[in-house]
Amino acid sequence: MPMREAARVACVSRAFVRSWRCHPNLTFTKETLCLNENAHGKDEMDFTSIVDCILKKHSGVGVKTLHLPVFPDRNNKDCCHFYHLGCSDQGRTGEIICLKIPCLKRLICLEVFSCTRLQVIEGEAPNLSSFWVSGELQVSLGETLQIEKLSWSCCPNGTFYARTELPSRMPNLRSLSIHSNRELVNTPMMPSKFLHLKLLLIGLGCDVDYFSLVSFLDASLTLEDFTLMVFRFKEPKSIFVDRSDLRKMPEHRYDKLKNVEIINFTSERTLVELACQILESATSLECLTVDATLELRCRCSVNKSVHCCCLTHRRTLEEARRALVAAETYIKPKIPHTVEFKVVEPCRRCYAVDP
Repeated sequence: MPMREAARVACVSRAFVRSWRCHPNLTFTKETLCLNENAHGKDEMDFTSIVDCILKKHSGVGVKTLHLPVFPDRNNKDCCHFYHLGCSDQGRTGEIICLKIPCLKRLICLEVFSCTRLQVIEGEAPNLSSFWVSGELQVSLGETLQIEKLSWSCCPNGTFYARTELPSRMPNLRSLSIHSNRELVNTPMMPSKFLHLKLLLIGLGCDVDYFSLVSFLDASLTLEDFTLMVFRFKEPKSIFVDRSDLRKMPEHRYDKLKNVEIINFTSERTLVELACQILESATSLECLTVDATLELRCRCSVNKSVHCCCLTHRRTLEEARRALVAAETYIKPKIPHTVEFKVVEPCRRCYAVDP
């Protein structure tokens, strides 16, 4: 019901007012608040004022979903007050640094993103099943036993935290996505297990030991899909520089793993070791994909008059070539006849250009 009609009904019905104060689904947009799209500055001020007033009057009981687009002000500050719904603004005016959630027993999904100054998330949500978050944050949500989907981007030491803490904190995880902007130590081997994890996505920079990620594969007894995204912060330590024997863990088996994709594949030695380990230990593997386009996911146009939009840097092109040679030399010979091997390479126009 549009806000204008709801206000009219509330004027003549106390029962409606009482029921609305416990309404479980709150969606605040310019359309639902009947605001003028053309009056930009005043429109945003009115939006903030109206939402502020509504949330003050809402009981906060039984809230399941809250959709609230936040408009940056002229100073590019994050302005939002949740009052009874539990958001505490404890920094300078307009800078949210602490999000406090009261005990919301029916809350099942929480997404926190684009909060550049947020430092802490606290609260109680015992039935939370999906959690998406971005940034270097301290998170305390009480019992998190019911969480099945977790996505955390820009998380420092994310793989170390995920491997050492999540099996006990979130034992029912089925989908895990971790993007780590830095790792101080390699992923350790641990006795703890992910008993229900089926989908795993990890994003890491080039200055880590990718082979240590076998700890996740060893711990994930039901894992079916594994995707690794490589972020190129440094030049890879090429396998063509160090030609010593590849590391192996022959005693390890990943019986449920079916699909593996390595995005931005390079000639990094530990990356090749990881791929070979998977091929030799994943008994149910159906498809292995290595994408050597190196963060350049778009493809060039077939129209030759269009500038080749991707691989224009000498080092990038050279590394893409080394990655393809590494895949051909070390990985392809180990591919069983039952496994589909896909190689995503630069377009032929890029590949033909002399670096």
